[in-house]
Amino acid sequence: MTDLAKRKAIVIEALTKAFNDRDFSVLLIEDVEPTATEAMVVDLVRAGRIDALVMASATPGHPLVAALPDLLVPHVFLNRAVAGSGRNVVARDAATSELALDHLHALGHRAVGLVSGPPGLSTIETRAASFAARAALLGLDAAPIVPAALSEQGGAEAMRALLDGGPPVTAVGVNLLSQAIGVLATLWEAGLEVPGDVSIVCYDDLPLADYLRPALTRVRVPLAELGAEGVDEAIAQVLGGPARDVLLGVEPQLIVAGSTAPPRPGA
Repeated sequence: MTDLAKRKAIVIEALTKAFNDRDFSVLLIEDVEPTATEAMVVDLVRAGRIDALVMASATPGHPLVAALPDLLVPHVFLNRAVAGSGRNVVARDAATSELALDHLHALGHRAVGLVSGPPGLSTIETRAASFAARAALLGLDAAPIVPAALSEQGGAEAMRALLDGGPPVTAVGVNLLSQAIGVLATLWEAGLEVPGDVSIVCYDDLPLADYLRPALTRVRVPLAELGAEGVDEAIAQVLGGPARDVLLGVEPQLIVAGSTAPPRPGA
């Protein structure tokens, strides 16, 4: 199971439990082909078979996002915000970057890079903007941000770009565990030690992080709590309440492991 699939499974489990606890049945629709997904959901809504819809991690330009306002069905956008919709339930993504950067700064790192993600995704853009703002506030000497695919290869290529261009970094923040695996591979190929030469903080807390060597310092994003909050908002709309944007009250949590340490003297 891929990194993204595992994250999705955590959210789905939380959604299913929260809906079942409220006596709602759950229909899961995998978005394999966007146009087919849109047609299926539209048909189900018009047939009166859907009371509410929670759309997790909406992709910009997805046809269902454009179709939903005309369907008049209660709905929530979960995890990734849809600008202007007024019904987004999101985690504190800005705090994720702040926690990671504050930890690295406290260890003595002054040149920290970010292995980011593809542009256009609200979670990625929020984390990148927060990283840049925090780096400026802390007065870092260098804070390069490299967009990357959300995959092992994406992480490997982004780390290679950080090593090949500009001032050397002594630490990196990484959006996903899959990217962090690629980062580790590139550092190993370059003969660099973690955390001796480069420290790593991953914005992704999955069990595999503890079984890598070194185990990854990471930020726990409360995915299960996010799923439950999305259910509460969807049901509130079903009961006649207004749609609204919600920022999850649960803060991300820093989990310190073996992949972070002070930089080498003189680095």
